[in-house]
Amino acid sequence: NSSGNGLGQDSSMAGSANSGVNDGSTNTPRRGRQEEQEADWRTNKGSIALLVFLYILQGIPLGLAGSIPLMLQQRNISYKGQATFSLVFWPFSLKLLWAPFVDGIYSRRMGRRKSWLVPCQFAIGGLML
Repeated sequence: NSSGNGLGQDSSMAGSANSGVNDGSTNTPRRGRQEEQEADWRTNKGSIALLVFLYILQGIPLGLAGSIPLMLQQRNISYKGQATFSLVFWPFSLKLLWAPFVDGIYSRRMGRRKSWLVPCQFAIGGLML
């Protein structure tokens, strides 16, 4: 059915005996991929919802950290105190620097995620004491 136009479609409408009839044979691969993508979407809905939820949760500390200086200003906290609070943004700013180490250094016994989550949890717990 191809006339060599590089698109895999017949460029002349008169060249096909059933040019206006859809017998389903030309759309079968396309339909199969579309159904497969819809099935993937249905099976991954929970994972996608979790990803969206975690992405929103990631932004909450940034939103809070951005709004607290306004509250500090309303309570007549000194500029030095407000500047000290700005150090809260440092971990987010330094993310680009420490991310390669977090992703590259891991223990095979613990796995990629636990290798950095467990030490971070212990560090956070220690800082809270």
